[in-house]
Amino acid sequence: MDDEKVVAAFSTHSASYGTPNALGPGKHSHDGKNFHDASHSALQPAPGAHSHDGINFHGSHHADTPQVTQQQLQMLFRAMQQQQQQQQQQQQQQQQQQQTKKKKKQQQQQQQQQHGQGMHSHDGVNFHGSHADPAPVALSHAGQHSHDGVNFHGSHGGGDGHLDLEEPADDAGKWDERTLPFTEEEGRDWASKGFSIGIAGPVGSGKTTLVSKICAAFRDKKSMGVIVNDLYTTIDAEYLIETGALPRERVKGLTTGIWSRVAVDEDVEDNFTVAEALSQQFSCELMLIESAGENLATNFSRNLSDFTIFVLDASAGQNVAKKGGKGVTQSDLLVLNKTDLAPLSGVNVEELKKSAEAVRTSSSTSNSPVAVGPVIAAQLKNDIGVQEIIDQILLVFERSGAKAYFNQQSPTESTEPAEAFTVSGAEKKKKKKKKGKK
Repeated sequence: MDDEKVVAAFSTHSASYGTPNALGPGKHSHDGKNFHDASHSALQPAPGAHSHDGINFHGSHHADTPQVTQQQLQMLFRAMQQQQQQQQQQQQQQQQQQQTKKKKKQQQQQQQQQHGQGMHSHDGVNFHGSHADPAPVALSHAGQHSHDGVNFHGSHGGGDGHLDLEEPADDAGKWDERTLPFTEEEGRDWASKGFSIGIAGPVGSGKTTLVSKICAAFRDKKSMGVIVNDLYTTIDAEYLIETGALPRERVKGLTTGIWSRVAVDEDVEDNFTVAEALSQQFSCELMLIESAGENLATNFSRNLSDFTIFVLDASAGQNVAKKGGKGVTQSDLLVLNKTDLAPLSGVNVEELKKSAEAVRTSSSTSNSPVAVGPVIAAQLKNDIGVQEIIDQILLVFERSGAKAYFNQQSPTESTEPAEAFTVSGAEKKKKKKKKGKK
């Protein structure tokens, strides 16, 4: 290119990047030869931005000057909201706890005031008058105690309260080592709580069926109440109501959660309170208390149960009784239920009964004869063995003094089972044979 052409080119276009533009504003070149109009973009960078070519600008490449995106801002805002909600929930919980404490304190104050006016409560909320004439206050200092601040009576089992403070022994123990049932001479207060029958056993062994059978035997002749313990539901209690075992107001369901064994053995306060309230409300002679389905170690505290029955499923295995457990060894009566199903599991019922009697044999001493705790083979659904169970209940009911007490309260009321109860055909045959021999 000659000098004249170069001069002509410069006279037509502007110099690039700071070179004076003779042809007018806005002209620039990238190579010193080719010129065009206007800028590609705004040449003023945003704050914190930079350019590698003088045209395109962007933020830092380094982490020490990060850019906050819209999404990050939203996430940050959301986290702040969640934190605020959690703080509000904590404040609400604290307020609720304070209100609950305040309410309990007010109830206690109300209870103390109303106790002084002859009022008492079974639940700490509802108050009513005395069931009977108040006992002298002096009785509370003479080995007596009260559940309502009005009625006083002696210990249920040699202790000062309902809680068994000592940890139960780990071993199954012997039948004669159990805490014995009350006798008439000991003078238990039957007005406070009716004669209580505790029924325990594993899930599905037949406890609720036995409760239903006992209700059928006595409900037309005796005032009764039922408490059904369960882990999380009241299904069995509803079953007894729906099948007419007892009216709804006489059946109470208690949910014990994982503490099902403790609720009838070590810490019986809930069961005792409900049993006492039912007994006093309906003047109950018999109170049935069914434990939640548990293991072989479940047995009732004598503070709660005057007569304990443990129900085993005979079809559970040939060695089920040999495994022991306080329920098997120390219950007042052991029932081997579902003997009709046992052969289907390869179980010999006679051998099972022998092994059960072996583990229920008393301690061998030179001063006393060896005793064996009673064992009854039964088919509760078919009424086989039920009458034997009823006979055992009546025997202890009389020995305890409960029969004499309630006969005095209702002289015309019979203590025999209801006529509506029907024994099995096999048992009827046995009775006919006995009559024939006479």
